Amino acid sequence: NSSKVTVRRDSIHTLKMKKQQRQVAAASKKSRRRAPQTQNDNNKEKTNNRSKMTPKYSNSTSPNAENSFDNSIVSEEHTENSDNYDKESSPWDSCIELCPADKDKGIRQVTVANEIALKLKPHQVEGIRFMWQNSCQDLASAMTIQEAYTEKGSSGCILAHTMGLGKTFQAVTLIHTLLNHPHLRMPKTKTKTRRGFIERILLLVPVNTLLNWEKEFEKWTGSLQETSPVEVYEMSCVAKEQRKKTVERWTKLGGVLLIGEQAYGLLLKKHADLAKALQNPGPDLVIIDEAHTMLKSHGTRISEVLEGIRTNRRITLTGTPFVNNLKEYYRVASWVRPGVLGSIKEFERNF
Repeated sequence: NSSKVTVRRDSIHTLKMKKQQRQVAAASKKSRRRAPQTQNDNNKEKTNNRSKMTPKYSNSTSPNAENSFDNSIVSEEHTENSDNYDKESSPWDSCIELCPADKDKGIRQVTVANEIALKLKPHQVEGIRFMWQNSCQDLASAMTIQEAYTEKGSSGCILAHTMGLGKTFQAVTLIHTLLNHPHLRMPKTKTKTRRGFIERILLLVPVNTLLNWEKEFEKWTGSLQETSPVEVYEMSCVAKEQRKKTVERWTKLGGVLLIGEQAYGLLLKKHADLAKALQNPGPDLVIIDEAHTMLKSHGTRISEVLEGIRTNRRITLTGTPFVNNLKEYYRVASWVRPGVLGSIKEFERNF
């Protein structure tokens, strides 16, 4: 009986200790100070630390299940100092750099916003840098609109990540950076009509993905609208008789014109005066989602409309660069950078 009582008393004592430990841990988390621990707790903590480390995140920057800390590009040192970092540093002073500064060459640093940077996976960072380097890198050294839009031919790329790797997230991140980064804005004394080197972006997508794109913008940039907004004009929600005015508003104020390929073709056909804004010279940047479906067939209405675009900066997103034959790849690559693969006869002879 005595031994049974002793066991019972030890169990009660253990429960009390565990309750006290939970209370101390809650108080420690609330005050952001490390609570005193017993020798047993220290031994237990040392054992746990050998197998894993638990990062600290604020609620606003906590990654979701798909973007875990183990897969994040964020360094351990940056994460540990995230509390002071968010309060004291610029919202653009993140660890993800698209373009390093080089004062000797007059190149300004361009980074991804902190809140977005903490959610990116390594392969997504590589994809964003790839798009930046092949379509917009020269903007980091431009000082005037003339320097940013010299007659040098088209510059662009194909981001061919398979489904599920976050092409939409990567494109949204690049768009947010181009429209809002302070180093991509022109001095106020240079011009009164433009704020940044990239102001108007045409996002041409299959009609069945329009709402998904709008949700992705809200998901990744919704909390940044007060400090670095991205104005998205989703055209399927606009009445047909109001679409011309919406395009004119986008042309004047800037932002992202999110539109399906059929609606885009009809606008140009019905309103010839919109050709300047939509086609020639067109927007500052054109991004096409599932480009292989729009460009694979030569001579179709949509392919002819797209071939009429004169915008220099072009990006295409696709999970399958070609389906049936290499001619499909040739058409996508030739749209991104006209002449890069030579004529169609040369391509067929060589490949």
